[in-house]
Amino acid sequence: PGQAEETTMDGNKMTKFLLLLIAVDLLLFSSTEGWFRRRRYRRRRYCSSSRPSGVAWKNNWHGSLYFKCPARKSIRVWQSEHRNCKGDRIHYFKCGYGPGRY
Repeated sequence: PGQAEETTMDGNKMTKFLLLLIAVDLLLFSSTEGWFRRRRYRRRRYCSSSRPSGVAWKNNWHGSLYFKCPARKSIRVWQSEHRNCKGDRIHYFKCGYGPGRY
């Protein structure tokens, strides 16, 4: 009755306490600059508004398209290029004579 009670931590509580202490130590005192640097300087793709060179494209990005071949000719070549960042497609057409006439 007059004796002081001795308080001890059992093994399970001690393990949980140490894990909590390590986690707090890591959060407060570890260097996270590498993680932030990787996240901050993530390379973003540049979306150019210019049309690819080498072909006489018949429309612009988000532009209307009207193309008509000269009389007695039909479309022989149809090429297009799509860019996800623009959400659009540009077209190239070339006219020529139909089959049998070269």
